[in-house]
Amino acid sequence: MQKKVKEFCNANIEKLTEKRLGLFICGMNEPAFEEELKNAFPEKLLEHASSKKAVGGEFVIDKLNFFEKLIVKKVSGVKESVSKLDFDKIRQLVSETE
Repeated sequence: MQKKVKEFCNANIEKLTEKRLGLFICGMNEPAFEEELKNAFPEKLLEHASSKKAVGGEFVIDKLNFFEKLIVKKVSGVKESVSKLDFDKIRQLVSETE
């Protein structure tokens, strides 16, 4: 998770636990989704959230710079843009937090 988001969650944990809350992560490594979700947010937020989802991810190769493309190709083996967003899970997240 981005450092700024993690800092925000930790700095505002008391306020966040007073509100309806849905948490999600995006990513392409499907087998690691549940573990990544647990590692992404403080335990107190995970316990409070009414919905927790891993919603998939995408690589848009055309939007990456040279070095980003090189890393994505080397690490993931992806050579063309690919989307694995799970719109059903996104809809579930929204409905579970309304």
